[in-house]
Amino acid sequence: MTRSVRVRVPDTDLAVTVDLLDEVNPESVAALWRALPIESSLGHTVVSGGGIWVPTTIVHLGQTVPRRRTIGSVYLYGPMQIVALTYGQISESAFVNEVGRVREQDLDTLTRIGQLVWHNTIASGESRLTPVVIEEVGE
Repeated sequence: MTRSVRVRVPDTDLAVTVDLLDEVNPESVAALWRALPIESSLGHTVVSGGGIWVPTTIVHLGQTVPRRRTIGSVYLYGPMQIVALTYGQISESAFVNEVGRVREQDLDTLTRIGQLVWHNTIASGESRLTPVVIEEVGE
């Protein structure tokens, strides 16, 4: 059985479902799962391309599973205590600690979330917060 989480932007119709990679990366997925629900705000990468990130309180010093990042990758970056989502092209080739994948049917919505965060944090020059909730999905 695949566990899933929903990443949603409150007060909008924007939400994506992420299938967790329990069998591939059990320790990192468990660290994320224990932290649910997460209420935070979204930030946007500046140099590395189409990526958004969520500051968390997750401390994960256990095993990580390096994988090549692709559109739809969700990863836990322990040193900065963030969960990040890749929605577009990226300009760096670093491997990431992937914990989940955004469902194929939600990739367009993920792009819309990324564009909203880009506008709110970088393009507008105003640095407005974009709230986010990451929560368990009951199937």
